[in-house]
Amino acid sequence: MTATPAGHDAQPPERRPLSEHEQQALRELEAHATETDPGLSMRLRRATPRWNSGISSRTYNTIVQVAVVYVLAIVVLPRPAAGVLIGLALALLPALLAVWSIHRDSQR
Repeated sequence: MTATPAGHDAQPPERRPLSEHEQQALRELEAHATETDPGLSMRLRRATPRWNSGISSRTYNTIVQVAVVYVLAIVVLPRPAAGVLIGLALALLPALLAVWSIHRDSQR
């Protein structure tokens, strides 16, 4: 019988916020990296995924659930009602995205 390495079945550690000391050390490392190699700093900043910045997982989950219900309503409802829903989506979605973008930019 082969032995399994310790911690093989262990759960991944929970994420926890950084302490003030850890945050300060991270800021110092980032400042030092920016001073010594600005190009690397810019590449790392661009490589960071930004699709969900500012959106909590609860909000993202709610958006996905609303979208699923909306699509199901389009599929289930008769054609005229589904057409109205599609028209509303085409009219409101760009407006909601613009408002969200403006709100996100104002927080920066």
